Formats: sequence, C-alpha cells, structure tokens
Amino acid sequence: MKRFRPFVLWLMVAMLLSLSVMVPAAHAQLGREDRNQAILSTVLVLTLDDDLNVIARGSGSTVDQRGLILTNFHVVGDTEQETLANSDGIVAIAITRDPRKAAVPTYLGRVIRGDPALDLALVQLFADINGKPLQGCQKLPTYEVGDSDTLEIGDNFSIVGFPGIGGESVSFTEGSVSGFVGDGELIKTDAEINPGNSGGSAVKDDGTLVGVPTFTREGQDGRQGKFGLVRPINLALDMLENLPAIGVSGCGSGDNQGNNQGNNQGNNQGNNSGQSEFLGFSLSA
Repeated sequence: MKRFRPFVLWLMVAMLLSLSVMVPAAHAQLGREDRNQAILSTVLVLTLDDDLNVIARGSGSTVDQRGLILTNFHVVGDTEQETLANSDGIVAIAITRDPRKAAVPTYLGRVIRGDPALDLALVQLFADINGKPLQGCQKLPTYEVGDSDTLEIGDNFSIVGFPGIGGESVSFTEGSVSGFVGDGELIKTDAEINPGNSGGSAVKDDGTLVGVPTFTREGQDGRQGKFGLVRPINLALDMLENLPAIGVSGCGSGDNQGNNQGNNQGNNQGNNSGQSEFLGFSLSA
C-alpha cells in the first residue's frame, strides 16, 4: 500500500484543483479608474450657521457639471423641524485635489431642493469660497447616476465620503449589499459607514452612483453588530428632474460625465496657499 501513497496524494491535489476551477467567480470590484473618478466626484460638505461658522460636516456627490451636489437633508438642516441650518441655505464645499491630502474648501453652494422625509437635498454651487460668482463651466468630475433597482443581495458596494474619524481626506470602503429595508426604502450594507459619510456616495461595481449613505443601525439589547443604511438613488430621481435653468454658462444640462482628470477644478479655487479662509472659518488644506 505504501507504494501507492504518492499516486493517492497526486489524485487528491488534482481533485481540489478541479473543484477550485468550478467555483463561481466573485462579482468584479470597482476598477481603479472608476474608483479614482468616484473619489474626485465625492465632496466634503461643511454645514454653516447664520454667522457662517462651521457647525457640522457631511459628504456629497456631484451629479451634474453645472455644480449640482446630492446629499442628505440632515447634513444641511434638521429633518424633524424641516428647517435648514441657516436662513439662506448656504454650505461650503471642499473638493479633493490629491486623495492623500485634505479636501480643500473651494466653493459655496445653496440648497435648492430638499425632501426631509427622504432625507435628501440638492445643492447648487454659485460662488468660489471667497464669494466671487462662478464664471464658466467648472467641468467638475461627476457621477453617472445608476439604477438602484438592479442591485441584488451579494453585489459589491463601495462607499466614498468624509467620515469624521478619517480626518479631512476622503475615505473609501468596500462591502456588499446585505439586504433591503421596507419596500426598497433603504439598502443594507456591511461596508463601513460612520458619521460624516452621510450624504456621500454608494457606488456599484460599474462606477455608477446607486445610493446615498444615510445612517447606521447598531445592535441593541445586548445584540452585537452594525449595518450601514443607504438611500437608493432611484428615490432621488424626482429631485434631479425638471430643474430650472440654473448654473453657469458653458455647462450642458445633460452632461454628467465631468472631467475625469479633475484638471479644471482649479478655475475658481480662491486661496491656493494651503490654508483656505472664508468669513471666520479655516480648514487646513
């Protein structure tokens, strides 16, 4: 029997290799090009009070070259009171120039649409960080809006945003679609979501924007675990339709591809010295 042992071992190895070939391939993850585009298309939203002091922060997704940014309503206001954080609905927007460095406050935006029930809001850029009105299309890196109804449990899911624990630079996490809540009201995911991610980007493996990270749900009564909850992008489609003639000249109303290289983000950057200042607040760049 001993002389047959090498043959038996070889047979076992061959069987294991054949089984590994038959295992279904995993869903493709977000490619580097799409990942870089997602990072540049996600912005840091700085919530301001009436004295234009920063009182909170969240994230947002650029969905149109005219400077339209989708975020959560609770990033820019109070969903229960259905009020904005300041009387003019103004927020500051910081963009990523280098993913290894802090986002740089670059624009001012104004909330033009909001739905407290869905916890969604739409911000329109109107000036640079020093208050100078924007001139010409900014050619912002921009998401293509996807179809959240195509998501299935087990699909790969990427989250991009600015969680407070991640500092001032953009953060990227990956996970999967873990399930759904209600009648498609929310998407559950095991991808890491933390305070500050709210309003940011949930991205499918084809690079399209399919949701808005909204909050997390943790175990109670001694139960362990945490799920991230994402608002499906399809629930935001009404907010993105039938917009009035807004924005700056030179931007096509339907062109949401943006500039993949991000080279034109510096057209209205204000102070480029590494420390951006605006009406009483500063944020290291």
